[in-house]
Amino acid sequence: MDMQISYFKISDKSIVPIKEEVPPNEWKEKVTWVDIRTDNRTEAAAFFKKNNLLKKGRDYIEHPDTHTHPKTLGDNRVFNIVISNHEDIYQPDYITVILAEKVLITVSPESSELINYKSIELSSSNEHTAFLFSFFYRLIADILAQGRVNSSIARNRIHKSENAIDTTPEKIQPSKIMRIKRDISQLADIIEDQYVIFGILSSLSVNQDYLDNIEKIMELIKGFAPLNVTMARLEEKAESTHVQYMLIQQEKSARKINLLTIIQAVFVPLTFIAGVYGMNFLNMPELKSDYGYFLTWGIFVLIAGALLSFFYKNGWFD
Repeated sequence: MDMQISYFKISDKSIVPIKEEVPPNEWKEKVTWVDIRTDNRTEAAAFFKKNNLLKKGRDYIEHPDTHTHPKTLGDNRVFNIVISNHEDIYQPDYITVILAEKVLITVSPESSELINYKSIELSSSNEHTAFLFSFFYRLIADILAQGRVNSSIARNRIHKSENAIDTTPEKIQPSKIMRIKRDISQLADIIEDQYVIFGILSSLSVNQDYLDNIEKIMELIKGFAPLNVTMARLEEKAESTHVQYMLIQQEKSARKINLLTIIQAVFVPLTFIAGVYGMNFLNMPELKSDYGYFLTWGIFVLIAGALLSFFYKNGWFD
């Protein structure tokens, strides 16, 4: 799909959409928020270049994964906030937030359900500042809620893998267990990075009149702390599940080796006896006996039975 651009302005302490297209050179006068939706970051960077926007920071738009720390570029502050991909929660995606002069610009994935203008409420006479606080508060709250849902999904996935290991371990592929471990680790990294970036955001210098708003945001950010603890526990459970699976596989291998060892142990003396009587000596009395053949078979069976009984009593077949 093509890049979608939506424009919003403040009207009567509310954020309302602007239906017509607004050229970039008029954003400062007519627009409060420009919301760019695209899955093609190269296209977004080209748009910024074409319109002579963010001259020194276009790489932040195109490659957000390599620019995860906030950056001040002239009059602009740029934040790349990691989020979970809408289709695969274990893969990172990014929302780029640009604080330009009197204008907020966001670049986010098309499928992202975060940042809904209808949920932003203003409660201050300084409308632009109130909008920014409300925007970030809503964004942090939505990402925190998303993180809680995703951690619950991850927990259920681990529980299913644990049950499968307990009931049908033979049906589980090693690659599946490794993928679960990797995915949980990636999701934990996403949530930890969110905690860090929002912590930096809350520490930015602001006017003393807005300390109450900052305190509200900081209180909200504290919700990431128990979420990080939860993800750490899930990482431990994923590692434990992996270890448990590997132990089961090792036990299977040990049983196979035990079986081969038993077979070898049984056939070594039998092979020795067969080798002795396969020698071409002239004087071998047993060869002339009427019962030599049957006696040899009897010895074979006796030795094999005795060895098998020994291994069974000592738990080699368990």
